[in-house]
Amino acid sequence: MTLIYGHRGAKGEAPENTLTSFQECLKHGVRRCELDLHLSKDGELMVIHDPTLKRTTDRRGKVNEHLADDLVTYDARKGGPGWVSPCPIPRLEELFEQCAFEHWQLEVKSASRTRAANTVLA
Repeated sequence: MTLIYGHRGAKGEAPENTLTSFQECLKHGVRRCELDLHLSKDGELMVIHDPTLKRTTDRRGKVNEHLADDLVTYDARKGGPGWVSPCPIPRLEELFEQCAFEHWQLEVKSASRTRAANTVLA
């Protein structure tokens, strides 16, 4: 049996690890996704691949140096396919609420993996 996953959402079609990217997966009939998680400064699980903001946003610094309420205002379109609308960094909770995937593969990238894993399990 072959299982197809959206890697960081539909990263070739929309900015990776954004709500838009995961919604694109669902539009194409992909029902499983892989995503990356880092903890924000205030301990929220944020969906972003890199430990820093430089590659996907116009911001600097590490994810864990920024509050979640700030991170969700940062546009994550940088370096991806040309996308017209802003695509903020999402909280994991937001994806769970807005995307009906059958299976989620969560890759915890945070240096505090135990704390992040406990947050996912809660």
